[in-house]
Amino acid sequence: MLLYSGERQSSPMKETSLQVLKQPFVVIGAGRIGTAIARALVSSDYRVEAVFSRSHIDATVLAESVGANMASTHVSSLSRDPVNVFTCVPDNEIESVTCDLSNLDRDWNNSFVAHTSGAKPAAVFDVLAKQGSHVASFHPLKSIPDGTVKDILQDCYIGIEGDEIATEVGFT
Repeated sequence: MLLYSGERQSSPMKETSLQVLKQPFVVIGAGRIGTAIARALVSSDYRVEAVFSRSHIDATVLAESVGANMASTHVSSLSRDPVNVFTCVPDNEIESVTCDLSNLDRDWNNSFVAHTSGAKPAAVFDVLAKQGSHVASFHPLKSIPDGTVKDILQDCYIGIEGDEIATEVGFT
């Protein structure tokens, strides 16, 4: 696992990482960590395209707050366009979400897929990695309060474990 905080080092990024970062992000889970991740992405000038949550109200509120075009309770409504995914669900739901994602009729090549669990490795996404995704475990080493603090992840240490491209994307 790698730890990261602060400014990215000046070494040039791999072309694949740059291509991955051009794709919009999707956040699955509109709780505290999902809200913090979505806000951090937007404040870093990345686009959040969709928010998925068990609660349509929570998905809608977060989607509206970050300018996402879609809010839903079903990942089956995920567009076929290339996207990067942050899975911000409880540890015991990661495998189920992974299964749902892997069963979608879509191309996962050069997508970034990460979960925010502190207890699970990136290997929970092996089925997506076999479909071409770059997978990671992305764990902020900070308590996340109710989600009202706008830049809660700024200058936060992040534990990242995954393939080379995924860790480079996660550092960004």
